[in-house]
Amino acid sequence: MPEYQLHVAIALAVALTTSLGVFALSRPDETKNALPTFVEGEEGLARDPFDVTTPEDFIDGMPIDEERFWSKMRLRKLAVTAILAIILAIQAVSLGWSIAEDDRTNIAVYSLHVAFALYTLVLAARAINQTYSQHSSSIIHLSALTFFATVLLTITALLPSEPLPVVSVFQSSVTPLALWYTVYALYAICMAIIVTTPRGPPLHFPSSKIYSDKTLMQVTSNYEDNVCGMPSVSVLDYLLFSYTTKVVMLGYTSESLEIGDLPIVTADMRATATFAKMRAAIRRWKLKIGSWRPRPGSGIELAYRLLRVNAPAMTAVIVLAAISAVLFYVPAYFLKRVVQYLEIDNAREFRGWGFLFCVALFASHATTQILTGQMWSLSTTTMQVRLRLQLNSILFAKTLVRKDVASSTGTAPGADAPAAPTNGAAPPAAEATPEADKKGEKKDDEDDFSSKAQIMTLMTTDVDRISEFAWHLFTIVDAPIEIVIGTLFLYSLLGVSCFFGLAVTCLFLPMNHFAGKVVVGAQENLMKARDERVALMNEILGGIRMLKFMAWERSFEARVLKVRERELKYQRLNYIIEVLWNAIWNGSPILVTLVSFWHYTVVRKQVLTPSVAFTSISVFNEMKFALNALPETLINMLQTAVSLRRIEKYLHGAEVAPVPPLSSQPRQIALQSATITWPQDRTRAGSVAPSAAPTPRHKFVLVDLTLDFPVGELSLICGKLGSGKSLLLLALLGEADLLSGQMVCPRTPPDTIASFAGVVVPQEEWVVPGVCAYVPQSAWLRNASIKDACACAISPPIAGRYGRVV
Repeated sequence: MPEYQLHVAIALAVALTTSLGVFALSRPDETKNALPTFVEGEEGLARDPFDVTTPEDFIDGMPIDEERFWSKMRLRKLAVTAILAIILAIQAVSLGWSIAEDDRTNIAVYSLHVAFALYTLVLAARAINQTYSQHSSSIIHLSALTFFATVLLTITALLPSEPLPVVSVFQSSVTPLALWYTVYALYAICMAIIVTTPRGPPLHFPSSKIYSDKTLMQVTSNYEDNVCGMPSVSVLDYLLFSYTTKVVMLGYTSESLEIGDLPIVTADMRATATFAKMRAAIRRWKLKIGSWRPRPGSGIELAYRLLRVNAPAMTAVIVLAAISAVLFYVPAYFLKRVVQYLEIDNAREFRGWGFLFCVALFASHATTQILTGQMWSLSTTTMQVRLRLQLNSILFAKTLVRKDVASSTGTAPGADAPAAPTNGAAPPAAEATPEADKKGEKKDDEDDFSSKAQIMTLMTTDVDRISEFAWHLFTIVDAPIEIVIGTLFLYSLLGVSCFFGLAVTCLFLPMNHFAGKVVVGAQENLMKARDERVALMNEILGGIRMLKFMAWERSFEARVLKVRERELKYQRLNYIIEVLWNAIWNGSPILVTLVSFWHYTVVRKQVLTPSVAFTSISVFNEMKFALNALPETLINMLQTAVSLRRIEKYLHGAEVAPVPPLSSQPRQIALQSATITWPQDRTRAGSVAPSAAPTPRHKFVLVDLTLDFPVGELSLICGKLGSGKSLLLLALLGEADLLSGQMVCPRTPPDTIASFAGVVVPQEEWVVPGVCAYVPQSAWLRNASIKDACACAISPPIAGRYGRVV
């Protein structure tokens, strides 16, 4: 029997214990697919009108030919169970043989082997009648256990009998070697069957539930299993990304590839389910440690909620990063053993060890690449897409309920002069006033998101930066572990000489703090300059006719170039810092290697053998990626913190009052002694109730309005320019600030249109009492034909109604 069997048996026992622990920690939860239905406080009593999800939004798809698929899976699992039963019987015979020979070591070995075989047999027998998630979980566990057993037995089977680089642990057992090789072959066959067993049936999801009719008309490829194969493919196909073959073949065979031709993603990657979970997380999870709570707008609470929502994926990335950081140096170890073998065995009398080390070098590289690929897939595909969906969806939802605070919410003209003190004291010194004004103006600029351009910057640049942090996350875990293990490895090769080389990197560390402060300041200034430039360009394009009539091209061109010059200044500063930083860190590994070899050979007078030199260069090259990734990750972390702070400030902006259901709203439209002004963000002043805020100075105000609009009649609001017609309409919509008095007006819940989805409403019932249709002053045209624009997505258009409109 090959050596190291006690080590193999202990490793299998550890794998068995790990599997049991994973099963215990991941027991099926009846409500794991349901959204939180309980929220503490008064928020739990309010219905969320933005929750328009349906039960089918949380399923991946409907199984295709379900009965036939599960029949095949039962046959496969029966075959696996039979093979594992044979393995258990052979291991029991080997245990009895060892007991008869009174070999205590082999008794311990085969006792652990019997326990492992019994556990896998019970797991396979239990999985025979399992389906869906339970079947998938059992297949994953069986694949991992049989793969682990096969790999360990393969390693011991390949070990040569000549003890050149290693020393034998104990003498060979008297147990027949044929039994051992039979168990090894059966484990290999069992693993081959399990890793190629699909984890679920192919799925179909109706494309009409996701894509519009126009998109479906452009589809050129129709196939029934139109859902991405990630949740149903086998373990081997999942590790090798074989489920992407369908997309590759579509790109090769199709003349044109539209979005409707691509496979539909799983439920946890769709916007509807992702937004529902993020919305529930915002309402449910509040960060509080003792009596401490983060300051609103700091970005800490938003980061906490994103961590809670994406905890499983982030945990998987961190675990894979930690494992990969260790595996990165396994090829270097086997490279050292290959070169050492070439140094020692000049006559090539022990070729078996050379082949073994070469095979181990290839296998370690392959394993590292597979795990690294899964880590990158989770980071760049799963987490990055989810973060972008979560942030964009809550930003869109916030925009729908956010008060349309005008850009003039700052001090109005003439209001910048300080008010005279009431106690007769002298005004503050003139020198201090400009500085205070600059500080206040800077803070207002950071908190102001009054223009569409600034909001679009949040939805594009800031969201992209936060989502891109997903593929920097594993660097935070991976880089420190790589540096520690690489340093220990180098110390075993070069001794104290490695520290002289690594000490060179300490010379660059003081630059981190200074460069970090410069990056944060330049990043904030760049974002403000970009917001200002986009807002100015929108203003120019919106009033291009007036600009041409008044011949203001040159003056506006100068304004745009001035803002653009400031933006390019901060952009150039960002690029200079990043280029210098990367140049330093790209050159540092070379300098570290030269200094280490110089001290090893010149100072310590040591012989630099090929096994030491080549292995050290390999380790230094591996450490280069960790050392280079740290500065880039630090820059991205600082940029992410800035974007988190900006988005959280926007999410804490003033909102319109919640809209109750139509059934509980009155139909009357009236105002009683109402005083109305343009909306303002009063959250900064600390006022909770808008009516408690004082009337703002230098603001347009409608005072003491008493109106009663007749129900079911046509009412016109007439007046000269600037008399407050739009303000009155905004007040009826709940978009303006009611400072005093009372106002009664039915408002439309946000989910009103969604409630009519799939419902055919007769024409005589199109007018729904209490539902408001507001036509803004700015024209809105669809990117479609005139007929489609008039029909407003009604397909097909109603002939009589369309004729009356035209």
